[in-house]
Amino acid sequence: MHLPFARSESSRRFSGLWPALAAALVPVALLAGLYAAQGVAPFGPSSLFFGDMDGQYSHFLASFSELFGRGAFYTWHKALGGEALSWAAYYLFSPFNFLVLLFPTSQMPTAVTLITLAKAGCAGLSMQLFLRRRAGGWLSVPFSWAWALSGYLLGFSQNIMWMDALIALPLIAWGIRRILEGRSPWLYLASLAVGIFCCYYIGWMLCLYSLLYFLCGLAAGSASANKPRILIRFALASLMAGGLNAWMLLPVAKALGQGKAQAAMEWGFSTNFSLPQLLGQLFAGAYPAGQDTNTLPLVFCGTLPLVLAALFFFRPGALRPKLAAGGLLVCLLLSFWLRTPDLVWHGFQSPSWFSYRYSFLFIFTLLELAALGGKGLAERLPTTRRFASAGAVALLLACAWGLGLIPGWAAVLTLCCLAAAVLLLAMPRRRVAGLLAAFCLAAELTANGWSALEAFEPFPSTLPRLTEQWQSTVEELRAQDPSARMQLAEGGQNTPFLLDYNGLSHYSSSYSQTAYELMRALGCTGTSGWMAWSDGLTQSAASLLGLRWQLGGTASGQWQQQGDVWENPCALPLVVAAADTESERLALDRPFDNLNQVYNTLLGEDAGILHPIEAEPQVLGLEAGADGLHYTVTGENAALRFSLTAPVSGVLYASFPVYDQYCGADVFVNGEAVGQTLLQQENGTICLGQVQAGQTLTVELRPQGDFLSLGGWSFAVEDSQALATACERLQQQGLQVDQFAPGLVRGTIRVPEGCTTLFTSIPAEPGWQVLVDGKETEPGTGWGALLCVTVAPGEHQLTLRFTPAGLGAGAAVSLCSLGAAAAWLAARRLGHTAQKAPRGGQKTL
Repeated sequence: MHLPFARSESSRRFSGLWPALAAALVPVALLAGLYAAQGVAPFGPSSLFFGDMDGQYSHFLASFSELFGRGAFYTWHKALGGEALSWAAYYLFSPFNFLVLLFPTSQMPTAVTLITLAKAGCAGLSMQLFLRRRAGGWLSVPFSWAWALSGYLLGFSQNIMWMDALIALPLIAWGIRRILEGRSPWLYLASLAVGIFCCYYIGWMLCLYSLLYFLCGLAAGSASANKPRILIRFALASLMAGGLNAWMLLPVAKALGQGKAQAAMEWGFSTNFSLPQLLGQLFAGAYPAGQDTNTLPLVFCGTLPLVLAALFFFRPGALRPKLAAGGLLVCLLLSFWLRTPDLVWHGFQSPSWFSYRYSFLFIFTLLELAALGGKGLAERLPTTRRFASAGAVALLLACAWGLGLIPGWAAVLTLCCLAAAVLLLAMPRRRVAGLLAAFCLAAELTANGWSALEAFEPFPSTLPRLTEQWQSTVEELRAQDPSARMQLAEGGQNTPFLLDYNGLSHYSSSYSQTAYELMRALGCTGTSGWMAWSDGLTQSAASLLGLRWQLGGTASGQWQQQGDVWENPCALPLVVAAADTESERLALDRPFDNLNQVYNTLLGEDAGILHPIEAEPQVLGLEAGADGLHYTVTGENAALRFSLTAPVSGVLYASFPVYDQYCGADVFVNGEAVGQTLLQQENGTICLGQVQAGQTLTVELRPQGDFLSLGGWSFAVEDSQALATACERLQQQGLQVDQFAPGLVRGTIRVPEGCTTLFTSIPAEPGWQVLVDGKETEPGTGWGALLCVTVAPGEHQLTLRFTPAGLGAGAAVSLCSLGAAAAWLAARRLGHTAQKAPRGGQKTL
């Protein structure tokens, strides 16, 4: 008697499995086909390493295993070293990153492709589960494809850590709907907590949208009768989701206060673009060439969703849900358009390059409305209302085409998809109409994906070659001196993460502004967002910062060459005993004076390392501005020409600080090109070559464009012998390192008479604990940026240990939130049990 029922239940479960599989696997298959056609690994030699994926995330993923230990709190790969929690929480906390552990570093292109495919599949599955419960019907499957292959995913896929939000958001919305229905808050709490954990930056956008989505549900009349209880339940669940991540969020907030959060914002209600430009973004092919995705929001999700979303507003029904949904869409559109709300969505920070990073929220809202609009397709709707939605989309298409906002092939493809949508509106009960509409949507998504890949131009990655060429060398050098720094002459700012060495360069959204300013003041290349070693760095600066090896390239100064490796015999240990340090910051535009000041202070006497040369330029083919720092090209062979006479023998260096904008200039010595400067990637000191005392030479600064803008100029000769003498003395007063790990330095140091402080080339960040002979000592700051310790003469045991500032308080908040969530869950279960208990005290089995 039970067999028919069992078969019916099994059949129902099996039929529910197929839509979920189709939602997950079809986007994976389509995206994999696009990658195969473009020759992307593992289908060919190219990779997804364009833009930030090439310069940041691929290198960071290579160091993912370092997070399992102290490396989660501190890293020596980040410029001179720095806290790691804010960096890791932004880039590496996605659980999908465990896939990289299955591949060697040389196979990172394949690992990234698989991670991207996995995230696209899970995004489709998550969306299908939400739409099936929100609106039901077969449309949940093709709309899940539109979500997993949306313009956002394709345009921002190189920012791989943001893709987890596409998986979390449908679950968050589903959880909010459950709260509005008076049901359990646990799905919302858990999915929001995970969304914040995977990337706190996008997590902020999820939190803000959750509030708007909840208020929209209340305004639409979706809540059950007991609104105060629903409000309290939503608020408590939201607070607990954030509280569970407090162990991470509090240290992140403190770390961002040292760098990213210091950037000044330009508030106001100026507009970001002309509103008609947004029309072209609704259709396929909205990807400018050259990877430039920062001009307009990426909101494409297909023609069929546009038609059915419009139908949601045209169909008969209650007005409140339409007003609430329309209000949410307008809010997001105004956020795109107006500068101030746009900055709020971006965490009160102006994004660098990739703008409108929250555009996936608009796509989600549109797809939900499309599912609701398609829910009543089979109902008897007035013909005019049914086809008004298609007419509205046709009008938008005509406007976009007329304004030249979409390519011709995209207009033709959209017309075909629009015709399929009209057929579906006319024959909603015909299976062939539904299949045709789904097929056209898949074709449109695929064509748009091809357009995106064509714009981003996948190319072979240099990562496998760099790994194969240098990994064994790095391991050998690191074994000689684990605490020494080295730098690869190629490969970008984040090769220390890729090859696992202590370097000078770094580029990410997590940085120390004071440390970067100090490195720039000593002649390194950099801006507020990244810092880079360059081959024009003086040997005195490299030595002070502990740079012992250079891999490849040509070193400037008296380095010792061993094959492709250059060794700096003057490199200082991580910690040295010094006569004194200073607390005031160094000026950004005087690297040679700054180096003399630092060395003289450490030694307690004039070291005579860098000898400045005063020079005034001869202006050729240029018209000088009133300040003498801006020049306009007026003739041929334009240049600033300097005549220099070397005061001593040594290495000649020049510095041309950037004034207010990068203009680019070539540097010539006696008519021969020696380098370039005044560029974003080249703005540090420049090596002009060896000179002899009394030698006269000519240096020219030739503009690359039609103007020249610089903050001044300075020249100096580095006395190599004086540098060697000074560094030899400091090396003898260095720390003998016994233990070196991320955020941990332990060793023995002998402090001679006349020395009062320990100078380190470690950035002074909140969180360092200093123990001298087992007793905690308050650390100081050298030149406003480096960790220093006051100490008496004699032999001492030194321990430096780093714990992120705010970690203890954040962990306490997280534990309290976990306890509160457990207590809440227990109370709800007890309440349900009490409601189900029989009256009169009778027991049931």
